[in-house]
Amino acid sequence: LIQKLLELDSENEYILIHSAKNQFFDKLIEGRKALTKEVIIPGYRRLPGWPSLRKFFILPFVFRKFKPDVVFEPAHIGPFSFFWKCRKIVTINDLTPIIFPQHHIWISRFVHKKLLPRVVKNADGIIAPSDSTRRDIEKFYGKQGDKIRVIYDGAVDSLKPADESEVQKIREKYGIEKPYILSV
Repeated sequence: LIQKLLELDSENEYILIHSAKNQFFDKLIEGRKALTKEVIIPGYRRLPGWPSLRKFFILPFVFRKFKPDVVFEPAHIGPFSFFWKCRKIVTINDLTPIIFPQHHIWISRFVHKKLLPRVVKNADGIIAPSDSTRRDIEKFYGKQGDKIRVIYDGAVDSLKPADESEVQKIREKYGIEKPYILSV
């Protein structure tokens, strides 16, 4: 998503906040016409409570410094405590911590149960990767009007159909004949 945004948009400034310097972001920023800043806030996962401290206290101070017009959170629970008017967009990939709590650790269940209603209420836009997720959001948190947009997950450019000769080699190697079923 970030890669395509930066390819398509040369007018807006982007501030990319992540936990470690890496080549992916370096390549995205390299040669870009519009201004792009990178902010590193380390992700000390082994430090108890660090992810929450980072998300709910440190990130809002970073946002306060830059005062963006829009904050996009790609992973459910956004750091949406701001001291100025700012549009908030969040991706809600699924509601499994709510619908299937038995498959999640207690902290995930607790955080989603307590914070997700507020995130949905306060978000200016919600991206759902499927109609099923959109329906689940509305089932648990009420109708959201035009706030929810279904945007299907994309694939990186390297994921494309294999050349037919490569497919034939694999079929021969494993003795696969048509018809067949592939289950992943």
